[in-house]
Amino acid sequence: GAGGADTLAGGAGDDVLPELVPEKEEESVVINRVIADIEAMLKKGWIKNKQSAQELVQPLKQLNRQLSSIDKQAARIKKWIDKISANTRIKSKIKEKILKALNKRLAKLPVQRAKFIERDLASFNKNLENLKKKNKITIEGYNSLIKSINILRKTL
Repeated sequence: GAGGADTLAGGAGDDVLPELVPEKEEESVVINRVIADIEAMLKKGWIKNKQSAQELVQPLKQLNRQLSSIDKQAARIKKWIDKISANTRIKSKIKEKILKALNKRLAKLPVQRAKFIERDLASFNKNLENLKKKNKITIEGYNSLIKSINILRKTL
């Protein structure tokens, strides 16, 4: 998902959650499609055994969990920002301090997210190359997964 930095300030009528959901849903749908492809390849015999399939599925499932966690954190922080901004009982100096801290935390999430994506996809690629070397995946399966991962990279 692109964007996010532009929603930091957020307009008055900003409804954070509705715009957040479809984009995130998209990512997990794409990741789950790749996982389903791997399971189908196992059934077709393109991937030699369950253990080999697991080596490919594992990093993708981890990525799904991590992205979901980051998205939940972002939604929670945005909710706090809205609540605190709307609270008239907090002194403006204190409010400013709290909002600054929350925005700082929010700004760190995309960096964290990029690290997770990089690490998990690198791990997937390493495992895929190993399976190819050990002849535990057919060339069709290998090529198909390389294509899928490139599509996934564009989605993320």
